[in-house]
Amino acid sequence: MWEINIGHQVFSFLISLAAGTVMCLFFDILRAFRWHFRIGRAGVFLLDVFYFVVMGIATFCLFLGLTGGQLRGFVFIGEAAGFAICRVTLSGFFFKFVKAIFIGFSFTTKLFLKWIIAPLKSFLSKTRTFFKKLLTKLPLFKKKGLKNDDSVVYTKEKMRQ
Repeated sequence: MWEINIGHQVFSFLISLAAGTVMCLFFDILRAFRWHFRIGRAGVFLLDVFYFVVMGIATFCLFLGLTGGQLRGFVFIGEAAGFAICRVTLSGFFFKFVKAIFIGFSFTTKLFLKWIIAPLKSFLSKTRTFFKKLLTKLPLFKKKGLKNDDSVVYTKEKMRQ
């Protein structure tokens, strides 16, 4: 006969509340990504599809782990309640925090490009011009070519003879 363990169901409900909270925080990360990079409608659509696929897989794994793969309404309710509670309370602060991280990352990237990549490009362009000048001074690479010695250079007239 089947036994209903209330403690296990309460534990499963609490875990589903936490999973709903994590889903909301992941949604806020994607919102901050969309805000920072200003993607178009197609990008928003693809991010939404990505979010729902990942959350569907996460919910499926949650059902497998908590209820042995059985669909239980309280797990769905727990996820929805966790998402809603997080959205009302924690989401605004977390969204601002993630936006600040994205801004800091872009600022760090700009500094990296300004302080490391730009001097490296300058150094490489200076070495390239140095080697061009060096190579043009070598007699092998001069436009005049080799000496006009009879034994080395054949003109059209000598070829006819």
